[in-house]
Amino acid sequence: MARSWQTVLVSVVAHVVAVFLLVVVPLLAFDGLPSLKSTIRFVAVDMKAPKLPEVVAAAEPAPANTPPVGPPTQAPDAIRPEIVRPPALAVDVAAVNVAAVNGTNGLLANTMAAIQTDVVPAPRRVPDEPVRPGGNVKPPQRVSYVRPEYPPVALAARVTGSVFIEAIIGTDGLVRDARVIRSVPLLNEAALRAVRQWRYSPTLLNGIPVEVIMTVTVTFSMDRLRF
Repeated sequence: MARSWQTVLVSVVAHVVAVFLLVVVPLLAFDGLPSLKSTIRFVAVDMKAPKLPEVVAAAEPAPANTPPVGPPTQAPDAIRPEIVRPPALAVDVAAVNVAAVNGTNGLLANTMAAIQTDVVPAPRRVPDEPVRPGGNVKPPQRVSYVRPEYPPVALAARVTGSVFIEAIIGTDGLVRDARVIRSVPLLNEAALRAVRQWRYSPTLLNGIPVEVIMTVTVTFSMDRLRF
């Protein structure tokens, strides 16, 4: 047992000596441990911006026939005469405008006169059939009439009433035709004879006389005749 402890102690001592010889002795030979400053190196880095490619501006072409600037450097071959331009004439703008307006108005007047001379107005159309009063057609005015005669038979029988007659009045104002549309038998003929003798003023449509158809009422009463 005592021998084993001795062996261990010798082994430990031998290891310590070996470490001292391998580590400490070389350090002492180099004058101590290296300092931290000697192991740090600073590397300088060039932080300049990268060089951009140069842009060369294109030269503008010189204008053609550009006179040289400054005094001439060479004597001319010959002396050309100076061109003298006449002074600008003063123009009365207002007079020109008035003349232009008058000329335009004269041209328009001549054109309108030519149009009015050449254009033939279209003939106005007259209705083929008689028209009834109303709107632009005014009722004709009676200018002459004949008083109806009371038939003796109707007067003895004391017959009264109104006879409605549809009359066609011509362009000359005369009654061209007449017919009974509401009858009183004993009074019809007397009413027709009287109406056919009446006369009216001509009726105009667009300035042209036209025939008119209208209803005429003839009333018979015992005290007087109304029509």
